[in-house]
Amino acid sequence: MNIIYKNTKVNLPDFLVVGAAKSATTSLYFHLKKNPKIFLPEVKETSFFAFKNLSKNFISPPVLPTIKDENEYFKLYNDTSEKQLLGEISPAYLYNYIETVKNIKEYYGDSFNKIKIVMILRNPVDRLYSQYMMFKRDNLEPLNLYDATSNSVIASRMNEDWNVFYDYIGFSKYYEQVKYYLDNFPNVKILLFEDVSKDTAHEVKMISEFIGVEHYAVNTKTKFNKSGVPKSKTLHNLMLRPTLISKTLKFIFPKKIRLKIRHLILSRNLKSPVMSNSEYNRLLTYFEKDLKKLSNLIDVNIDHWRIKK
Repeated sequence: MNIIYKNTKVNLPDFLVVGAAKSATTSLYFHLKKNPKIFLPEVKETSFFAFKNLSKNFISPPVLPTIKDENEYFKLYNDTSEKQLLGEISPAYLYNYIETVKNIKEYYGDSFNKIKIVMILRNPVDRLYSQYMMFKRDNLEPLNLYDATSNSVIASRMNEDWNVFYDYIGFSKYYEQVKYYLDNFPNVKILLFEDVSKDTAHEVKMISEFIGVEHYAVNTKTKFNKSGVPKSKTLHNLMLRPTLISKTLKFIFPKKIRLKIRHLILSRNLKSPVMSNSEYNRLLTYFEKDLKKLSNLIDVNIDHWRIKK
C-alpha cells in the first residue's frame, strides 16, 4: 500500500497477521511467502508497530529480533512490485494491541481502515503450553510450568522488563485484544488454529481470498517452529548456534533453503510431553471468564475450549 508519510511516499503492508503467538503463524509465513503475488519481508516478525516506542531493551534475550527504526522498517518494502500485496506477520501485534493500533493509525493516516487484519486463535491453554515448551526447547525458561505461569512470577518478570512473550497468561487472554481490533478495523478475519492444522491448504486459500489475492497452491505439509523437548540437546544446540557447519552452508544454499533445513532438523529432533489433565484444568481457570466473553463476541464456535479434561 502506497502511503504518504511526512511528505514522503512509502510502502506499507496491505495486510497484517497479528497473531496469536504459537498459532501456526510461522508456518503461514512460509506458505504465503511462496505466492509470487504476496510479498513478506525476510524478517518474519518485525514487531515494529508493537515496539517502535519501546525505550528499553528486554532483559531476557529477545525471542526474535525487533525493528524499532522506521527507516529500517520502510526499507523492508522498498524492492516490491506494484502487482504484489504487501504483508507482515507479527504475533506481538495481538498482545500489544493498544500500542500497535495507535502506531498503525499514525503511519497509515486515513488509509488505516484499508488494512486487512488476520488473526489465528488457539485454545488458550494449548497456546500457553506451546509457548512455554518453545522456551524450554531453546533453554530460555529455567522454571517449571507451575511456577512460570503463576501470576506473581509473571508480574515480577514484566516489572523487571523481561521479554513480553514470558507473559504466558496475557498472550492467551484474547477478548480485549480481539475486541479492540474489531472496534478499529472493518476488515478482520478470525481463524482457529485447529482448522489451520487440520486443513492448512484450505485455510491458506481462505486467507488469500480475504486479502484479495489469487490463491497459489503450495505444499503445506511441513510445519514450522514446533515446540517440544529436544531428543538430542547436542544436535539442537548445534542448529541454534553459529558453527562451522552453518557458516559453510551459507556458501552452498540460499537463506530460504537454509531455514527450511534448520526447521526440518529441529522439528524431527523434538518430542512433546503431554500435559496432565489436572495441570490443564488448573490453567483453564485463568481463562474461563475471558473465553465466555470472547464466545459472545466472535462468530466462531469456541465452546470446546471451555471444557475441562
